[in-house]
Amino acid sequence: MVRPAFPASGYAVFYLQVSQATIGELYLEAESRTYRPVFREVGGAEDDMFRSQSRVQRMKPPLRRVSAAILEDAATRDSNYRPCVFSYMHSRPGGLYQEPHQDYADEVRAAVHARYPGSIPASVIIAIQPGTRLRLFPRCFDFARPEMEIELEIPTGYAVVFRGDLFHSGVGYTTSNYRLHCYLFFRDLGWRPDVVSNSLLVCQYCGRTERVSARIRQHRYFCLQNPDGLAHRIGRREQQNRRGEYPCNYCSQVFEVQSTLRSHILAQHGSTSSQNV
Repeated sequence: MVRPAFPASGYAVFYLQVSQATIGELYLEAESRTYRPVFREVGGAEDDMFRSQSRVQRMKPPLRRVSAAILEDAATRDSNYRPCVFSYMHSRPGGLYQEPHQDYADEVRAAVHARYPGSIPASVIIAIQPGTRLRLFPRCFDFARPEMEIELEIPTGYAVVFRGDLFHSGVGYTTSNYRLHCYLFFRDLGWRPDVVSNSLLVCQYCGRTERVSARIRQHRYFCLQNPDGLAHRIGRREQQNRRGEYPCNYCSQVFEVQSTLRSHILAQHGSTSSQNV
């Protein structure tokens, strides 16, 4: 049972109570740093060219003041929390949403619970410029439920702290955005930062889960528990049975019915990946 350190939503917004001069110094520091790309899809082979981070190796006075402000809030939630592993984050214009994920893997949360029963690690995002946002799935600690999704805007000089098992993700930006991220962990426990746990996406109509977003989107569209699901299925069937000329891109054979083309490709060529059928 997690201590009542967080609201039922799993996150809270708080004011850092540091000066605007401190925030300004952090922003200038953010602009001057070198960044490395981070992921968009958990476990994906490609980095996200629009989203990057810069790990802090040595804290300067402005960041030390922010760390102290975070510790002050964290102590009201769990006396064992320690702010650690600070990173500047940078998003370039044009990026997409990250895949929903949790900031700590299951085994890390289990190790924390074994050492500190009832405790859970957490994370903090600090806004150092206007327009800083975070996508959250309140109350979603097992699955990222689409109907629970919110996009939270964090005022400059404020921070959002959230449980380590709360599903969340970065957002896309139309302008450049700098912000800070840190972990709330425990002094006598070790773990590897940046190893996250990705989401089991769930159908809000029937509860089916998938790890691939394209699959769950297709399932939701045709799900029979979806009020429009049956109509979508009928529409697909009518489209597939519509007569015309449907050439196979593999062998140039032509079929009158689209569904027959699909069956042909699967049987003769073993794929539909390069043809829209």
